[in-house]
Amino acid sequence: MDFDAKAEYVKQIAKGERPAHAAVLCGHAPRAVRAALAEDKDFATEVRDATEMQNADVEAAIFKSAKRGNLEAAKYWLSHRSEDWTERVMVKGQFGQTGQSPIQIAQATVLVIGELLTTPDTQQMALRMLEGDIIDADIIDEAS
Repeated sequence: MDFDAKAEYVKQIAKGERPAHAAVLCGHAPRAVRAALAEDKDFATEVRDATEMQNADVEAAIFKSAKRGNLEAAKYWLSHRSEDWTERVMVKGQFGQTGQSPIQIAQATVLVIGELLTTPDTQQMALRMLEGDIIDADIIDEAS
């Protein structure tokens, strides 16, 4: 693959095209792109960077949806975090004091916040909880 074809491939990946389709749009077979990726480390890095940016956009959308109370988005977000995150959360006790899985915590969180939002006396506390990135499991345990 020449420089222009590689640049076009990176552009297509950055726009969200799937690798095989991006290869065809650049006038190459997917096999040729794989060979170029193996041979040209700079090209491989550019493709990886473009892919990571696409993934970051999707992660941001899922996270925002989860914070707005979408239980399925919360489940997905929590169950697809890195192993390091899951181990840190479950073992070191940020959520792990209860022994619950991240999905169980997400479900409990949504239920508790829903309950808190329907009671005038607790609405402000619930809104403060929603503004944070992490909701304290101790609050959930006490409220449930």
